[in-house]
Amino acid sequence: MPPLEWDADTIQLHGFSRGVHQIQWLLVSLVLLFLALTGDAFGNNALAALGTLAYFLLTLAAQALPMLGVSRRWLLAWHTWVMIAFITWLLYVVQGVNGPLVGLYVLAVITAALALGKVATMLEVGVIAACYLLLLYHGGGNAAFAGATLAIACAHVIMFLLVGYLTTVLADAIHLANARMLLMARTDPLTGFANRNALADQTFGLVEQAHRRKAGIVVLMADMDNLKQINDRFGHSTGDAALVAVSEHIKAVARDGDLLSRLHGDEFVVVLPDTAIDCGRTMADRLLARMEAHSNDATAPRISIGLAAYPEHGAAMDALLHRADEAMYAAKRSGGHAVRVFHPAMQSANAPATVEA
Repeated sequence: MPPLEWDADTIQLHGFSRGVHQIQWLLVSLVLLFLALTGDAFGNNALAALGTLAYFLLTLAAQALPMLGVSRRWLLAWHTWVMIAFITWLLYVVQGVNGPLVGLYVLAVITAALALGKVATMLEVGVIAACYLLLLYHGGGNAAFAGATLAIACAHVIMFLLVGYLTTVLADAIHLANARMLLMARTDPLTGFANRNALADQTFGLVEQAHRRKAGIVVLMADMDNLKQINDRFGHSTGDAALVAVSEHIKAVARDGDLLSRLHGDEFVVVLPDTAIDCGRTMADRLLARMEAHSNDATAPRISIGLAAYPEHGAAMDALLHRADEAMYAAKRSGGHAVRVFHPAMQSANAPATVEA
């Protein structure tokens, strides 16, 4: 399966796109219901019904545009402008602004507020206000801009503004909540590293890319040797501080583009794209040297490191992780706080089969 799209803005746009389609269904349904209930009272219902169906078919066809590479946000903006144009035309041919259909503008305002943000929404409210005033003038001339009629027009415009503003505030809150939930779902809260699920997404297709570019990949697996002793002697808060210290040391020696992850407990993984095994070994040695330089008391963490590389040690990411893990346990068996590169002699009987790239 392909990895999930974890960008909060992208996820929100996908969700709002579905909401926009539902709003369009609601718009068309309300218009057709109104036309059916009013019969021939206004004389133009047949034209209005045909125009409504044409609008609906146009929006259905537009749903295929993202598959053709059209930006989803631009498509949502296009939907809102077409919706405003359709509602204005419908009011013009049916009854102007002197009936319940003027409330359909609220649907356009909500659509813009959900998808386009405050500035674009206020711009569209201004366009709606201009369309409203033109329809008002068309229905009553200069006399329409006086007395109670003008007061009702102002009330409608203020309502559009309030609906647009409140909906954009709600959309911003949803976006912030989505971003926070996605961050929590993908990030280890103690170290800020990617968690297991995020690492799986980040490494999806990495071996295939390396195969096409004839490049290498190194997987570094590190595990603390003394976390239990630190927890038992000094408490879990000190153990957490030791884990954070390990993550800081890893970040200090890692390069831009390296993938840093804490899988669980005291186990860390670093995936180094476009890297040969000797470069990976150099990084592991630097990491140990840095930790030894900062090892000044009994709470200082010690780690064992195992390395595995593509294509030497496997042709699938699961196999590389497994073999780096085996090399790491070999480092522990040698006394700990050491680096070992995977060797076939370390391979256990239950090692995962490789999958050719």
